[in-house]
Formats: sequence, C-alpha cells, structure tokens
Amino acid sequence: MPFLGIVFDFDGTIVDTERVIYDCWREVFRKYGHDLPLEAWVQYVGAATGAIDPYQMLEVKLGRPVDRVEVDVYRRPLEKEMLAKEPMRPGVSELIEDARRKGLRLAVASNSQEPWVTRGLEALGIAHHFEAVCTPDDGVDPKPSPALYLLAVERLGIPPGRALAIEDSPLGAQSAVAAGLACVVVPSALTKHESFPPQCVVLDTLEGLDIDQLVDLGQRS
Repeated sequence: MPFLGIVFDFDGTIVDTERVIYDCWREVFRKYGHDLPLEAWVQYVGAATGAIDPYQMLEVKLGRPVDRVEVDVYRRPLEKEMLAKEPMRPGVSELIEDARRKGLRLAVASNSQEPWVTRGLEALGIAHHFEAVCTPDDGVDPKPSPALYLLAVERLGIPPGRALAIEDSPLGAQSAVAAGLACVVVPSALTKHESFPPQCVVLDTLEGLDIDQLVDLGQRS
C-alpha cells in the first residue's frame, strides 16, 4: 500500500459541524429579524477559529451593538442540541475502522481549537483511533498554511508523500497540497459549489468505499 497514514480534517469532513454552526447562527439572525446568507458565511468555512465574527455581522445588520451574553443564552443550548444530533458523515466510520485494521496510522489536522476537536472525537467514540490531533493550539499557522499537515505527518513519523489527506474545504485542500500530501476532497453541504486545487480528487461521498479503493483514488491526486 503506497500510503502509510491518513490525516483527516475534522469540521465538515468527519462530521458536518460547519453546516450545523451556520444553521444555528442563521436561527439567531432570524430571531433578530434578519437572514444570514450562505455567501456571507461560506468564504470562512475551514478557516481558523476567530476568522469570522458572527456577533459583529449581526451588529452590522441591526445597526447597533448586541448583548453577546444574551445572544449566547439563546445560541449555545441550540448549538449543543443540534450538534448532538449530527452523525458522522457517510462512510467515515467504516473507513476509519478499515484503515486501522490494515495498519494505517491516523491523525487529525484541524483549524479548530484542540478541546473542540478532542471533545468531538470522544463524543463520536473514535478518539482512540487517532495517534495525533494537530491544531493551531500547537503553535503552528492555520490552514491554508501547510504547517498543520506537516506537523501531523511528523507526529505519525511518516513522510508527507506517504500520507493521504481527507478534506472538505478549499482552504484545507490548499494546505494539504502545499504540504505534499495526496488529497481527497468530499465537499460538505456548505462547500459543494466551491473550487478545489486541481491536484485533488473530489468525491460526492465516502460511503461505500473501502480503504483500498480510497487509496487508489488518492494515488490519482
């Protein structure tokens, strides 16, 4: 097998938290009498934590400051409820299990904060499969910099050319390609109309693929 490891993005790739968070904020905006268009949000999908300030976006819509504590009293329980109902994306669980059975090493490279990713993996019951979780909390630049993917393969002890990245966003795909990894992209609900680096293989879903099929596709990237 040409690849020794797989590095997964988290948000939008393992579980579609990106869509859930957008849907949640859209409900907040509606509560205040405004909409949150997808085109105003999608450019930030896959970016580092803090790249987007929804509170400020709401304030611009309203033309006045908002009480952020009041917003969060409504938003946080809604977000928690929505995230708890969101399953892993189709095919992800089966691929992870198949990869581990066949001896591939697994890591996560995410622009989110480490506690968010770790809690998410634990809630899904898959944290034990991953040898490394790499985030900007490790002191490296976020995607689209290649730093997170380079850190992930370093921690796995494999060269970038022997690792396959799985991504859902243009920023993440750019990061993986810049780091020298092969990259398979499975766009999420928010990124399905976006453009990706030409080196990537873009799939509609991972459902129905075993790890050998995924590796074969990855070799084409």
